[in-house]
Amino acid sequence: MQRTERRLMQNRAVQSGNPKLVQRAIQPVISGLGSSALRYRARICANLRPLSRSLSTAMVFAVLNLGAFAGPAAVSAESRVQPPAAAGSSYQTVVPKGAAKLVAALRRVNPNIPIERIYPAEMNGFFGVDIMGGQVLYGTADGRYIITGELFATGFETGAEVVNLTEQHRAVIRKDLMAAIPLKDMIVFPAKGQPRDYVQIFTDVDCGYCQKLHAEMAGYNELGIEVRYLAYPRAGLDSESYTKIVGAWCAEDPQGALTAVKAGATIVLNDCSNPVADQYRLGQQIGVQGTPAIVTSTGQMLPGYLPPQELAGRIGLE
Repeated sequence: MQRTERRLMQNRAVQSGNPKLVQRAIQPVISGLGSSALRYRARICANLRPLSRSLSTAMVFAVLNLGAFAGPAAVSAESRVQPPAAAGSSYQTVVPKGAAKLVAALRRVNPNIPIERIYPAEMNGFFGVDIMGGQVLYGTADGRYIITGELFATGFETGAEVVNLTEQHRAVIRKDLMAAIPLKDMIVFPAKGQPRDYVQIFTDVDCGYCQKLHAEMAGYNELGIEVRYLAYPRAGLDSESYTKIVGAWCAEDPQGALTAVKAGATIVLNDCSNPVADQYRLGQQIGVQGTPAIVTSTGQMLPGYLPPQELAGRIGLE
């Protein structure tokens, strides 16, 4: 089914209130959080699309009633979530007291949904559900409703600033995923002198702003920022950009090759065992929508080019 047709179907389902139509519409969304993540768990990268891309705008902010098809479930409150695990992996998550019905409802929609953790959400009566791959859902304890979208703290009573709690939580997940990437799999441009902080940047060799950022590498390094590159060929894994960036990763001097190809030079396009495809999938998984995409050491996503001084300020080095 084409994406536009799927979105129309999702919108009609939400508007109709018919539980069978809603189930049919939500099934591909929840099912999409499944088996591929398990296959890639040991290699960090799950081949998952960000949940928001799989939903129409109306669906993202809709509250979906699962009560009509959740069904009864004899799940112990202290049981463990155990989806089918990839070979060689151990995977189980403790279900907190009171969340068993929610787990049963999610399993009703997708038996293989890879739940990593469940925890009481900031919103009374709801649990947060972390799905393998950095996705976040919210659900009621009775399993009747789930919400996909952003949860904000308004600061209404205290006068505090509005805070995106979902993004705050997502940053923690993102930090964990990024921290698991071996340093040897990235092309690193170290800070000059004692490093003060680092950023991980998803880059594309043919992206104009990636080239601009790279041309100013000395400025970042002189400010004490270590730049760790990950590959993200925007045109996909069957593109010329992919072939060129693989050539840089497989070069005898990856730093020099990446610098040369970003400057428009021709390099020897060697091939080797490389992490480019996995890094591309990881970028999709954590919501990279363009390059450069900067991920700070705290897990914050900073999309787009930032000049050295501005980046230093954004990561607290001023």
